[in-house]
Amino acid sequence: VETAGLTLPVDHPCGAEHEAVREFNRYNRVQMVISDEATGEIQIGGTFAVDNAEAFARLAESGLGLRAKRSGNTITFSAN
Repeated sequence: VETAGLTLPVDHPCGAEHEAVREFNRYNRVQMVISDEATGEIQIGGTFAVDNAEAFARLAESGLGLRAKRSGNTITFSAN
């Protein structure tokens, strides 16, 4: 089974029109939210499996220094 992927160019703002969040939310029961403008401006790039929101959340915490607050079926990203 092939997994859909999301490829973002290097230095792509993670909140650029919330493209990354919008794509993850299309494929997951768990929905992502960008809490503030500063978090949305953090630069990311790479290829991500859009059907694994939890893996992206762990990467955002460890690699981008973001806080990923989990509540029910929502992950809210914010700067620390």
